[in-house]
Amino acid sequence: MKYDYVIIWMWIGWITSGALLANSWKSVAIFEKHYLAGWYWHTFKRNGFHFNPWWHYVWNCGKWETVDRVIHKLNLEKEVEFTRLNPDWFDRIYSKWVDYTIGSWFEKESEKLSKLFPHDSKKIKKYFKIISKIFNQALSLPKTFEKKDILKHPLKFSHIIKYHNYTLQDLFDKLELTLRLQTILA
Repeated sequence: MKYDYVIIWMWIGWITSGALLANSWKSVAIFEKHYLAGWYWHTFKRNGFHFNPWWHYVWNCGKWETVDRVIHKLNLEKEVEFTRLNPDWFDRIYSKWVDYTIGSWFEKESEKLSKLFPHDSKKIKKYFKIISKIFNQALSLPKTFEKKDILKHPLKFSHIIKYHNYTLQDLFDKLELTLRLQTILA
């Protein structure tokens, strides 16, 4: 058979692309090696509980954000609804030496951690300043770009250029963050 598009080995982005193409009257063939379409993007039930072995977080699901717009484009808004479980935090780190709930915003986390670790407040604020700048610069990148495009704008992409070879551990070491802080920030 002939198809307009062939998708091999589905992930959520490819499933979404296939659905959008099919919704636009394109013929789409999807090949999947897992016994269920979508690889691990499905749930299973055990002992009365539903589990999803792959999805941890789904970002940009707020009203008219990326995921919500795709759901509306596919006319699935009645079948698919995202609800934020907790407006103040989305994850928790718990061990014998740390119990911390992670929020969604750099500025709030910087303030919260600075209160918990007052002696490291300057380091924490510097960490979030660096991460925030990298994040915002990455958001301003065009959808397709090459290294030379970044190098043409050294001021606009200064943090991406400066930290492009850094690992997270390199940044932690540079700022001399404690293991407790590293655990939370990682």
